[in-house]
Amino acid sequence: MRYLDSTFGSLLKPIDRRWFAAVVDRHDGDAYDKHFKSWDHLVTLIFAQLGHVDSFARAGNRLQRQRTSALPSGCGRDRSLDAVGCRRAAATQIFAETFAMLSATADRQTRSEGAAMVELIDASPIPLGKLCKWSKWNGRIRGMKLHVVYDPQADRPCCVEITPANVNDVEIGQRTPIKAGTTYVFDKGYCHFGWWRKVNDDGAFFVTRAKVNMRLRAVRRRPVEQSAGDGFTILDDAEVVLTSKGNARLPIPLRRIRVKRDKAERSYSSPTI
Repeated sequence: MRYLDSTFGSLLKPIDRRWFAAVVDRHDGDAYDKHFKSWDHLVTLIFAQLGHVDSFARAGNRLQRQRTSALPSGCGRDRSLDAVGCRRAAATQIFAETFAMLSATADRQTRSEGAAMVELIDASPIPLGKLCKWSKWNGRIRGMKLHVVYDPQADRPCCVEITPANVNDVEIGQRTPIKAGTTYVFDKGYCHFGWWRKVNDDGAFFVTRAKVNMRLRAVRRRPVEQSAGDGFTILDDAEVVLTSKGNARLPIPLRRIRVKRDKAERSYSSPTI
């Protein structure tokens, strides 16, 4: 019978196997298990995601039950589905690099269009409780963090990193490649004057919420042409600087917009470049 590639196998073709093998070698990803390799791990996770399978072992068993001709080339068919936890650190790095490679490929059309870009930066906690003794405590949860740079125009994440829960959000933000002309939106957990200055120096912009102890002084009021928005009202728009000697730490133009949400009592101010 003539070999026919499966639909699932076709979905994996954008991942160059030689490139993936080089990434695995660089992180020593197959050091702990010679039967269930990093490629098998990746294929099983993708299969579970597409098949809405909620158990890693169940996904592996389903893959193993498939006919040989229906499996993607090189996918392991034997027993070692239990040893994944031993190499979680290496797997995280391998899969993060694979994700970044695929995202860069998908983003070529967006970059060629040359349109103004907005990217959102945020972190979500992953509580692991007391079941994983290796997980770190950050004062609120014991577990990990999922850091994401999200492109709302393309409706997809363009960068993902998983860290222990005690890693500060801004540490990951500082490692984000800055693209000129892009506006980065993030919460006050990413407050770092040195990084803000770098964003400005690289020709990009940012929007964030100011911390309550950040003292700003208006140097010029800007007219508010339309105060009512979708669920909020603009109270004030001004060009500002940090008060006292703090301005020397952040010598870049700042714009503060105070808004009030229609269904909230508190007002919010956002210093933006």
